[in-house]
Amino acid sequence: MNLDSVVIKLTGMAKKIEASKGRLELLGLFLRDDSPDLWDIVIAAPWLKADERVSFEYVANELREALADEELAGLSRIVILEHGGAVLQSFLESFSSHAGVADVHFVTEGGAIIRKAYIIVACPVADAAARRKTKKRRRGKANL
Repeated sequence: MNLDSVVIKLTGMAKKIEASKGRLELLGLFLRDDSPDLWDIVIAAPWLKADERVSFEYVANELREALADEELAGLSRIVILEHGGAVLQSFLESFSSHAGVADVHFVTEGGAIIRKAYIIVACPVADAAARRKTKKRRRGKANL
């Protein structure tokens, strides 16, 4: 799997999703220690529900539209993290400063060891809203 190509496509997918559904808090590829060469897609947004099949179907359909079959074959699973949950907060604290690819050693609550991460989006929705307000204020002052 050409990781650079996949990341470009996932970045486009993220923009499309955010335009139609709303902000993403997290989107990334994570390589677990026990899953050589198969990446997990980890995603979180206030409107995605980890316990609803329709959320997984939505993400899977978006992935099928964005990626070629050989790229999809390099993915292991889709993981949806609950908005506001402790697991999402842990991921955001650990990865929000890791834009791009990083060798990491991160142990999930379930005990899985993540050894590599490629972060596409890592921004709590509250932080994103605050940044938009700040930008609007700056633009408003510049126009005075």
